[in-house]
This record gives sequence, C-alpha cells and structure tokens, in this order.
Amino acid sequence: MRQIREVIALAMLAISAYTDIKEKYIYTMPLVISSVGAAVISLIQLFALPRKDILADNLVLPALFGLSVIAVIYVHRKHIGMGDAYLLAALGMVMGSRSTLYMTALALLGASVMAVFYLAADIFGAGRRQKSIPFAPFVMAGFLLVLINGI
Repeated sequence: MRQIREVIALAMLAISAYTDIKEKYIYTMPLVISSVGAAVISLIQLFALPRKDILADNLVLPALFGLSVIAVIYVHRKHIGMGDAYLLAALGMVMGSRSTLYMTALALLGASVMAVFYLAADIFGAGRRQKSIPFAPFVMAGFLLVLINGI
C-alpha cells in the first residue's frame, strides 16, 4: 500500500510542479483526486487490517495536519499561495503527517536557497527581479529526497 501512496503522491506533485512553473497556479482537482484516493486506500486498510490506529494514523491526523497547514498559510497569504497550502494538505493525506513535515522542511530550505540566489542576482544586477518562486517543484524535490532516504 505504501508504494501505491508514493505513486499517487509523485503523480500529484509532478502535475502541480509543472503547472506551478508554467502557469504560477496549482489546480485543485488533481489534489482532490489524490486525497480521495488516499482516503479510499486508508479505508481499505482499515477493513483489511482490523487495527484501531489505522484510522487515526492514515485519515484523522493527516486531515488535521492539512487543515492546520491551510489555516497557517491562509494567515500568511502574501508569502505563499493557497495552492501550495492545498498541495501540502493533500500530500499530508496521501503520505502522512511525518513524511510531509520532512518534505516541507526540505522544500522550504531549497526555496530559501533559491531566494538568496535571486536576491544576490538582483543586488549585483545580473538578473531580473522575481516576484514569486514556484514552491511545488521544491516540494517535489523534498518528496524525492525523503523517498530516496527512506524516511
């Protein structure tokens, strides 16, 4: 089941990263489809493996994590878009809260390094000023790093 979740997350991140780079927008339909797929997988696991913690670990905690991410980003809308909030919330539903926290930390680190390069280019006049940085490719890179390291 873990491999199915990883494939769903990779497809969701690939679509989101592509549209975020090309259109500066993240479509919500792939995120909804991925979240519903993760919920169905969790329900199948619940009925196939009668453990009580499956429901909390795979549905309730990731949903609370996703809602908290949306709430935090809603407050700071000027700095990060709501599409990124929905992406992180859907990723939390698909991969779980712990993996999503690691992915988000790696994505924020990568985006901050890119922002430093953009600022340096702007200061030295080597580049055109960027108004925004697409965040979904950094989330995808964080996902791949977490996947490779087996966290």
